Amino acid sequence: MSKPAARLTVTPALAQRMLDGRVPSRSPSARMIDHLAAKLKDGGWHPEAAVITTLPDGRVLNGQNVLEAIMQYGKAAEVTIEVAPVEPVGLHGRA
Repeated sequence: MSKPAARLTVTPALAQRMLDGRVPSRSPSARMIDHLAAKLKDGGWHPEAAVITTLPDGRVLNGQNVLEAIMQYGKAAEVTIEVAPVEPVGLHGRA
């Protein structure tokens, strides 16, 4: 179970720093990034739906498309952050 979610305002610079230290995962979706950036621009953004999950050490586990969209938008945006309690089994080849 994740720790309770909290709101955080993420600037494009913070989004980049978070992505730089993220856990390797699948490639970002250009289509989803464009969709999310459009929501930011047209006022349809819902922070409760923009969830970023991190590990306790701060590495991003889920939410790279949200972070990429904030960078594309070029302005700060509010997101929901949740912290996974432990590193998932099998991450980085560990069992």
